[in-house]
Amino acid sequence: MLFQTVQTGESLFWQGLVFTGLALALTLSAIWYLYLSPIKQPSNIKAEISDRFIITIALITGISSIIRLLGAHWDTSEHVIQGVVPGGSDFLWPPHLMLYTSFVISFIVALYATLRITAPYRRKRIFDPRPAIRDYPYIGAIVIAALYGWISVPGDAIWHEIYGFDLTAWSPPHVMLMIASATEPLCAAGLLMMTRRKSSGVNWRDVVVLIFLGAALQMFNIIGVLDWEIPGGRASEIGSRMVDARATWLYPVISAGITLFVINFAKRLNGFRWGATLAVLFSYGVRLVSMGFVTLLGGVTLKFPLIALLGALLFDLLPLEKVASPFVRTLIQSLAYITGFMLLVPLGIGSVQKLYGFTTVDYTLTVLIGVAASLIILPFSRAAAGWFLRQVEPVRTAS
Repeated sequence: MLFQTVQTGESLFWQGLVFTGLALALTLSAIWYLYLSPIKQPSNIKAEISDRFIITIALITGISSIIRLLGAHWDTSEHVIQGVVPGGSDFLWPPHLMLYTSFVISFIVALYATLRITAPYRRKRIFDPRPAIRDYPYIGAIVIAALYGWISVPGDAIWHEIYGFDLTAWSPPHVMLMIASATEPLCAAGLLMMTRRKSSGVNWRDVVVLIFLGAALQMFNIIGVLDWEIPGGRASEIGSRMVDARATWLYPVISAGITLFVINFAKRLNGFRWGATLAVLFSYGVRLVSMGFVTLLGGVTLKFPLIALLGALLFDLLPLEKVASPFVRTLIQSLAYITGFMLLVPLGIGSVQKLYGFTTVDYTLTVLIGVAASLIILPFSRAAAGWFLRQVEPVRTAS
């Protein structure tokens, strides 16, 4: 049993805070040490690994991430059907085992890859992993993300003991778990792009990268909008009251913002004329696979409003070649995307739990806040995509 004695709510709260805080502190420390701490980079050593090896690591990691997405949606379904919250030894029920097994797979694969990229350094009696990790930053990021998935388990269990299922997707352990989960398919996409040659034209890698980005978008959606998309009731009324207390316009604003970040990121990566639209379509495809998996198990599927497609399409249609000002270009993109998004909101918003009373004021606030948020999200997404591309620019030669 996770808890051998009966604990008071206050005691459990502090335990949960401590475990979650420690997991986060260890993760941030690992990020600082591996990527930001000063080192003297050896100039005569280079970890060169084959494209085949990089592709294998990428595919296993990406598939493991999609398995985790299936497990997360299955877990949500089981909570709704059973009306109970697993605690103690029952915390490791089948959906949770699926989630944590996927973290183990990613961790083992990335750890093996780390041993491969650090081998040339170890042969020179250099046991510091940082130079190799900075040559292949996605491999180290997968190790950290997968490791966080496991060390966060005690904190997640304790938070559930306190609040039950109604902890909501916005709880600290859930937010961090989903960020770690979304990191892995992004890193898998980066690894695939490291093997991408500029002269090779469109190939299967581009399709798989879009699938992985679609999985990352769905992971982010679990954080942002899952609470509104859960059908039926909850294990108690606490979470329902928490969701009811949120502003009605938050759902479309958060959904639009998350999607905009990912589709602009994807468009910058692949450079396709219809990159944003393709990213949304592949994201919907990943979601449909996940919902199909839950349905096959006899589960309850989440609500699935298709409200982002028109915004992505207008985003792709814009002729911005002659717009010189970056701000004006960003403003036009924001207005076009939010306009398309809001045109489909009336068709999809009614299917989402607790949003039937969407008023004219809510529409107005959604548009104003959505455009303002987009003006921040787009430059941030461009910067993130630029950093991402800089990591994959060096051409890796097969060995």
